[in-house]
Amino acid sequence: MMKLRLLLLRADFTNKMKISLREMRESNYWMRICIATKFGNQIEAVRLQQESAELKNILGSICSKL
Repeated sequence: MMKLRLLLLRADFTNKMKISLREMRESNYWMRICIATKFGNQIEAVRLQQESAELKNILGSICSKL
């Protein structure tokens, strides 16, 4: 019973990490569009895009090891 529970927890964690990566990719995409169209504060947009790219790389690294 304990092994089954651990397998389910691992599967749930893996699924949530993949969803997080997908969402971060989408956020990064929209930030690049904001920058390309000069929408909003460009300095803030560039900073946020860089941060989202870093988070995307971290999540991608985690997902590749699951």
